[in-house]
Amino acid sequence: MPKTKDLIEVKDGPLSAKVIESDNKYEMKGAQTFRQKIFLQELGWSVLDSTGQEFDEYDTNSVHIGAFDSSNRMVGYCRLILNNKKSGFMIEKDFADLVASGYCIRKEKDTVEASRFAISKELRGKGEGFSVIALLVRCLYQWAKANKVRYIYGVCASDHLSFILEYFSGAKQIGPAHEYQPGISSSALIFDLEKLDIERVQEFWSLVVGKRRS
Repeated sequence: MPKTKDLIEVKDGPLSAKVIESDNKYEMKGAQTFRQKIFLQELGWSVLDSTGQEFDEYDTNSVHIGAFDSSNRMVGYCRLILNNKKSGFMIEKDFADLVASGYCIRKEKDTVEASRFAISKELRGKGEGFSVIALLVRCLYQWAKANKVRYIYGVCASDHLSFILEYFSGAKQIGPAHEYQPGISSSALIFDLEKLDIERVQEFWSLVVGKRRS
């Protein structure tokens, strides 16, 4: 599992988000348990590996980020998949339907893929849930800047696409939408962090959370 440079932690009131150290077995185990509850038990999107964990081929080459409440209980999670010739990115295989024919996927060190965004069920659709997402994104952004990452691939629900393209300058859809489940359409994007307008991002969070975020 890759070592991280300049471990990052951001806070907002009782909530915090941080990069999980790869050798912290307790927190890594907690992240796997959190993912298993959401992606397997609640959504049925993933399967267990041979060890009984919600773990896939990308995890050993990823930076893991967790969000925690005041009791240090994990309430949110995401990961950044690093460029690796062996495992590649999810949009190359799992989400290839979302990439336009002829599009050349970046394979440089300045490019990663964000995936496995998740928050606790009891927080979804609520103000605190959006606060958790905001913290994860802030932590992700700070890690990317510290590690000279410029481009981030990601997949989002197509229903949110126009909103993201409006407020996140430098975001670009890279292929057609596709339904992996009936009625749920997804789209793939690439974000150029050098073109990001922080003021517009703050405006975005003020709309979904109710106050400005940095």
